[in-house]
Amino acid sequence: MNRRKFLALVTAGVGLGGGGYLGWNWYNSPTIPSGMNIETLHVERDVSANNFSREGESLAWKEEYHTVIEDVDTADRELEDIGSVTKFIDETNFNDSYMVIVQNGVQSEPDLVLDTIKRIENGLKIEISIDYPWFGVNDDLITHSLLIRITDSKDGVPETVTVDIEGYV
Repeated sequence: MNRRKFLALVTAGVGLGGGGYLGWNWYNSPTIPSGMNIETLHVERDVSANNFSREGESLAWKEEYHTVIEDVDTADRELEDIGSVTKFIDETNFNDSYMVIVQNGVQSEPDLVLDTIKRIENGLKIEISIDYPWFGVNDDLITHSLLIRITDSKDGVPETVTVDIEGYV
């Protein structure tokens, strides 16, 4: 094969692959209101400390729980000292941001994925989907935790937060 043709094909393949990757990430990024920035952390375990508001009870199949954490003292008291969770808390500036913790009882393989945040009167509506892997799913049950850091330049901590989780199999 001609060297120029080979290099052209390789360059085109890399360009299409990179563009496809960026396009897929853009397509899968959550829809959020203007003036709001978010970061998420999905943890395949219960991140609640023993004295958590939910009192550390394991979640049943399809059982859902969420809470808003407004300050570092509450975060330190109610969340386990787990490496990634502690780092997420440490990186949160609670003067400008707050966290919403969403928990769900489901099989171990899927992930909780933030789809949409909408402003509603006095609060937020958060829509989350369950992202199953392309291969089979175990018949086990664990608590998944999705930590959402919200920095909102237009509104402060919401009075109400509603969460809708879709995609159970």
